[in-house]
Amino acid sequence: TRCSRDWSSDVCSSDLVEIHSVAEQTIKLEPQSLITQDAVTITVRGVIVYEYEDLEKMAVTTVDPDDSVRDKALMVVATTVAQHTKDTLLAAFRGETLDEDMRRKAQLLLGRKYGVRVIRMGLVELTTARPYRLIAGGSNDTALPMVPMV
Repeated sequence: TRCSRDWSSDVCSSDLVEIHSVAEQTIKLEPQSLITQDAVTITVRGVIVYEYEDLEKMAVTTVDPDDSVRDKALMVVATTVAQHTKDTLLAAFRGETLDEDMRRKAQLLLGRKYGVRVIRMGLVELTTARPYRLIAGGSNDTALPMVPMV
């Protein structure tokens, strides 16, 4: 902390040094409900494994590096799901082409601007949602019946 005295008051400032790990890091991405190209609702959960290669880029481009990585990874998952139909998404998920496709997209977003090397990215869970329609009626004391849509 440095302090100096001027005519009206004491002025103090301090240099804030943030320490950030450069070791390999993993972020578990929260579940997202997304819509495929053929209008099917899918819930996915993913993971990204990365490391910082250029600390200077990281320090000058973002206030919270890990949040930036998380946000970009969630964006990659959402855009990737939107580009697939349910069937092509499931096929790519079972193969491993989906993981590599998302890793490449994340690397393009994070590498040049943030100095991040994406080691691995992929989905760890993919479920299709079954839509239900509420049937109107019944008293206020009882739950409304749910009927699967066909």
